[in-house]
Amino acid sequence: MTTDAPKPARAPRKPRVLPKAAETPQAETASPAPPRTRTPRKPTTKAQAHEEPPPPANVPVPNSRPVVVDPDALPGESKAGEEPFKLTVNIPRSLYERASGLIWNADFTGEPPEVTSMTSLVRVALVDAVARYEKKYNAGMAFPPPARLRRGRAPKQR
Repeated sequence: MTTDAPKPARAPRKPRVLPKAAETPQAETASPAPPRTRTPRKPTTKAQAHEEPPPPANVPVPNSRPVVVDPDALPGESKAGEEPFKLTVNIPRSLYERASGLIWNADFTGEPPEVTSMTSLVRVALVDAVARYEKKYNAGMAFPPPARLRRGRAPKQR
């Protein structure tokens, strides 16, 4: 059995004590202090102070592997008939409308031949983008897949 006893009232907060410098009249007449900004933390140990810079862009990331292309496979597949992976992304409506227009035009003209649907367009574009980034940042080698990729919204930019 419980009794409905009222909760005790919260204790009043203690008054805030100002530093002695703020209480003096000189502090009021002096020019305002510049806004405080955060400075980056300095390394605390000698080992951290002498860390090597990241490797240059032409050195592959550890555990990278060469990109293998099967001539019978569709763009982006490592082997013909590879199992598809469902991917949901959010893009601007204007970009979607432009891509839809390209697909509609490709249905009538047959140009470009590799674009037959939205899936094929995204596949071709993603293959081009990933290959460009692998060449620029990983000496043309495939980036190793992560154990787990973060899901959900992107973190806020600071």
